[in-house]
Amino acid sequence: MNDSSGVRLRALADELDAAVLAVPGVLRIQPRLDVARLARRVADGFAAVRQGVHAPGSRVEVTVGPEATVVSLDVAIARDHSGPVVARAVAETVLLRLAGEGLPEPRVDVRIVAVG
Repeated sequence: MNDSSGVRLRALADELDAAVLAVPGVLRIQPRLDVARLARRVADGFAAVRQGVHAPGSRVEVTVGPEATVVSLDVAIARDHSGPVVARAVAETVLLRLAGEGLPEPRVDVRIVAVG
């Protein structure tokens, strides 16, 4: 990973973090466990891991590979909100933010990991 790409992705991950926290119903973003991150990278393919650029140390994981930009995050939602509605709103927020970045096709993986 080149340093400027890593810094850019870290800044993008931080911006996505703030945008997602502003989505109604999102209480917090929880960092994924290292095992979960590894499993996700394996599922996305070893080529993306070898050739991709990652934003390390963020609650929002951004991985840019040759064919896709994958944003992965785990959220806790408020009890009085619908999980699917909040998950769709989070995904839409991320996709809108990525639209002007000139990155490969975006994919968003949102998991609801807690309610309340």
